Formats: sequence, C-alpha cells, structure tokens
Amino acid sequence: MKRPLKTTMLFFTTLILIFAFNVSTSLANAQEDEYLLEQEKQEKIFQEIIESVPNGTYSGNDITTNALDASSYNPQAGDILYTPSTQCKDENRETCKGITGHVGIVNPSTGTVTHIQAPGYLPKSISLNSWFTKYPKTVVVRHKNSTKASNAAKWAFDYYIWGDGAEKTYKVTIDQDLTKTLSLNTTYCSLIVWQAYYFGAGQKLSLNIPVMPVLFVNYAPYHDMYVQMKIGY
Repeated sequence: MKRPLKTTMLFFTTLILIFAFNVSTSLANAQEDEYLLEQEKQEKIFQEIIESVPNGTYSGNDITTNALDASSYNPQAGDILYTPSTQCKDENRETCKGITGHVGIVNPSTGTVTHIQAPGYLPKSISLNSWFTKYPKTVVVRHKNSTKASNAAKWAFDYYIWGDGAEKTYKVTIDQDLTKTLSLNTTYCSLIVWQAYYFGAGQKLSLNIPVMPVLFVNYAPYHDMYVQMKIGY
C-alpha cells in the first residue's frame, strides 16, 4: 500500500525539524563553550593585571576628603567598580555558566552606585557601603577624563533609576547595536556601564558581546581609563 502523500510530507517535515533543532543546539553549545574558554582566558589576564595594582581601602561614606590617605578610595562619578563575585556558588565552579563577576557605576552623588544585581532584580542605586558589604573584593577603574566620567554616571542614573530603564529586568543579550538595546525591556550589569559611556560620554568601549564584566579592567588602557586600586584583596 502506498503511503499517503500527507503522511509522507509530515514524516519528512518532522525529520527536517529534528535535524534543524540538533544543528541549532550544537551551534549554541559550541558558542557557549567558546565563550567560556574566552572567559577563562580573560580571567587569567585579570589575575596578571591585578598583581601590579596598588591595594586600597574604603572607610565609608562619612569620611571627608581631607581625612583620606593615598590608599583610601575617594569615589568619583563614573568610576567603574568591578568585583569577581558571581552568581556561582559551587566551589569547584563545575555548575557555573554564563558571565562571572559583576560591575556597577558610581553615581554623580559619588556616595551611591547604579547596578542590576541578578535575574529577578531591577536596576537600583545602592550606597557604597552596601556595595562593599556585598562585594568586599572590588577593583576600581577610573576614566582619565572626569567630564566624560561624570556624564556617563549621570546618564546611567537618570535612565536606569528615574527614567525609561527603571523597570527593565535582568537578562544577558547579544547585540552590538547599543541604540537597539534601549528598546529592549531587559538589561544586565555590564550593559548598563557600556551604555552609560556610549550615550552619556559619547565613547563606545570596544568590548566582546555579551560584555564580560572583567573586560572593563583588562581593556582599561584602550579606553583612556586606568585601574586605580584594588580593595579587599
């Protein structure tokens, strides 16, 4: 008996869909593996950089500039705060996936930081005291141009705390078109900083997609920035 045409077409359509799904899954896994390898590479570079960075301390928001010594962190608007802390809780990191580390940008008030913590959170402005309580190990990246840094900080605060970005949820996306990212209803920690310097300071940072937080440290010299100090190491 001949197989009905519709049944035959359904059979081959199913085979094509299964093949396409397997190819798509394989490509996604390959991209993830490549990204994880790149992440490991960047973390090794970070460890080499951090060895030569001076140690610093943070004494709290109530200190005055006059009371600071050379090793005390005196926050400036637009400072990028990077911490190696991550969502991953597994000591051996066998179950860790995605982006590790975290970044925030110091607000114009210099006593607070704009960031988005993790999935399930919205963008938030937190005190520096809260930041250093959550992330005792922090590396400070500072722009050499204080005006650009201040403009970036203002943009991040205005857009993500009081503006259209205040209700965006956390999701890592892959898109090099920063203007397009404004139309998304999601964001992630390093995208906030990337956008802030692009829209606020007119400077596009040359970073991989999605942006690894550690790259703000590793690529600092290429962006007219420098690693000022490490705290809690």
